[in-house]
Amino acid sequence: MKRLLTCLFILGLTACGWQLRGSSGGEFNLERIYVTTENNHGPFITEFFQTLRAHRIAIADEPAQAQLHLVLSDETRDRRTAAVGSDALTSAFELVLTVEYSVIGPDGALVTRDSARVMRTFDYTARSATSGAREENILIGEMRRELSQLLIRRAEALVQRQLSNTPAPLPTSSANTPVTSDHGQTTP
Repeated sequence: MKRLLTCLFILGLTACGWQLRGSSGGEFNLERIYVTTENNHGPFITEFFQTLRAHRIAIADEPAQAQLHLVLSDETRDRRTAAVGSDALTSAFELVLTVEYSVIGPDGALVTRDSARVMRTFDYTARSATSGAREENILIGEMRRELSQLLIRRAEALVQRQLSNTPAPLPTSSANTPVTSDHGQTTP
């Protein structure tokens, strides 16, 4: 009986469109991409290549073999004080991760030049600086994954627009939507 209920629950979740975070929501039109980077072994680029493989998007050896040529800069990180406690010490930080990119079409023409960014806030206590540093590193890893997903969605939107020849808005970064920290605080 438990097995039947579990199966029905899972079937219900998948029928309503729910999916695991980071899993692709279907087939992509983007099948092959060529990527140029400033640093092929940086942490963001490594995460981006892993995300491409997870979505079964092939990485072309030459630009002529790809639907899009993506030129990525290294990530830039910004960390600023988001809140100050009654003791005049920082009680929360805001992290911003940004990647500049250009997309070149199969004909070699520049399609778009833009940037993608994600923001997060996290609580910080000077008494537990070590745990704050660990939390910051975990958040940066999550932000890299989200930034990789965002770039893939933008590239997919461009390929979709090329296939249909209709202008379609590019997906926006989470910087335009409220972000909730791990401790329930919402930032604009």
